[in-house]
Amino acid sequence: MRAAVAAALVGLALANPSPSPNAKPNPSEIFHSLAHCQSHPNASAGFNDMMDKADDVLVPGYFATSVPGWAVLVVDESAAKQTGGGTNPEGSYFGYIFEAYPVLANGMCDDLKRKDIHGGEAPPLCFRQGSKLYTTGTVLGQGDAIAFLGCTPPDMAYFGFDMDIMQRLVNYPDEVTYPGANFADPVNHRRIGTATGSPFDSAALVVQSADGAAADEVRAAFGRLGVPPAAVNFYEVPPRAPVRFYNRSEAWEVDRPDIIASILRMALPQDPEAYERYKTLMWPLRYYISKHPGSHALHPFNYTYIPRANRYNEQALLGRSFRQLTRVVKRRLGDAVGYSFVRDVKGTWQTKGFYDDWDTWLADATPRHRPLMPTRDASYVIRMLPGAGLTQHTGVACLGVLHTRDDTLAAAYQEAILDVFSPINANEFEVVWNQTRLTDSALPFAKDVDLQESDTSRRLWVDHADKFFVVLALPVGGCARLGLAHAPSCVELRPDDTLWFSQESFLQAGERVYVAGDSTIGPDANTGIPMRTIIFETDF
Repeated sequence: MRAAVAAALVGLALANPSPSPNAKPNPSEIFHSLAHCQSHPNASAGFNDMMDKADDVLVPGYFATSVPGWAVLVVDESAAKQTGGGTNPEGSYFGYIFEAYPVLANGMCDDLKRKDIHGGEAPPLCFRQGSKLYTTGTVLGQGDAIAFLGCTPPDMAYFGFDMDIMQRLVNYPDEVTYPGANFADPVNHRRIGTATGSPFDSAALVVQSADGAAADEVRAAFGRLGVPPAAVNFYEVPPRAPVRFYNRSEAWEVDRPDIIASILRMALPQDPEAYERYKTLMWPLRYYISKHPGSHALHPFNYTYIPRANRYNEQALLGRSFRQLTRVVKRRLGDAVGYSFVRDVKGTWQTKGFYDDWDTWLADATPRHRPLMPTRDASYVIRMLPGAGLTQHTGVACLGVLHTRDDTLAAAYQEAILDVFSPINANEFEVVWNQTRLTDSALPFAKDVDLQESDTSRRLWVDHADKFFVVLALPVGGCARLGLAHAPSCVELRPDDTLWFSQESFLQAGERVYVAGDSTIGPDANTGIPMRTIIFETDF
């Protein structure tokens, strides 16, 4: 995420960081009395009061110190273009905001000069609000722990607590990279434990740490305050995760620790009113700094990787139908818009990072090249396509499987994305089709298909039409030619969009899929069908 966007959205919240009701309720009552915790008028203040009481036990008992912070909205749907498509266009992010020191090493705000992938200046690591410096980044010690105590989001297709390597000091000051790489299994809506048993709109404690003993100390302290074990969640940083932890006995310029960002990712709310209210709220955090400055956890987690596994093999069940769908769409485009073939791009699931090969991925990341790596509970299909040859007559069709269906991957969330990027890394044009807009979008192509008794492949495709999607971006008038003038699956391109003619611009097409089947992890790349993109010229 971009710090400039964070600073703009966070400023107002930090101006009055702690609600102060006339009478703070008992901490234990706060946690046990909430069925729908957003409706409680003193929830945020009550949770913060619980954290203050936990501090009295944990500091200086087990930890050297604690740093208060707040989880607040830092990026929402309106900022997708500003982040170059780096955030889910249909989602929002809460970031963990702390005063910059001591969660960063002294001097980092001033000395770390960030560069974007094109060599220009990027927003700084820290931002100022009043007389104080704040940051969305931390340097994580092996014995440190970060605690969130608050309400989970309201009902939505997906949410997850996660950590990313935000910045890596490869050869500081000569080389700095921005991996954006997740390195553990997120605590998402299918995995989280809460006070009520529902993943949504309920109280929860989420503890992020690489040290099992440190996390247990936090759990015990909050347990004495009334937080039940079922509502305690550990984001376990694996012992072999490729994170450069901070050894506080060394100078950071020598130790070169990773800058870590903690986030709460959300997508596709089911209750827009509750979602908009949630985005205005803020939840208390504590960063607990270990008494032990070394670079190795004293008590690492006994971590077991959760394997990726799909409920069904899409390639075996739907591969033949998908190939027939592709032929039907091409023929229909030829009849309706004068289809002239340019390129047919078969998507591929991103594999770097899927099977825990983080070291390989990070080795490929340079200041000017950042290969995409999905979070562990997602899978991405992203193809970068050069802009040369695109004209005002160009159309794009994206075809794929509805992975959210129970008889496909049973994923929690899916979106298809089409972007055009300019030479300055600005996302100038973007279309997003979430799973709601994707549903039933292939059905119009199943109408009037010439079915013959012997043509089993065509009959099979029609039988499976509700399992696929077909979305289009066409020149003005193209949707009407296909009988899709008012369909959410078809959008029309601006006739004055000169980016289509730029040799430097490029097209990005892809899909994001979160949490497959009965697991809490993203889909397996080997058996899913990735999105396919057809680029063509029309006759108008």
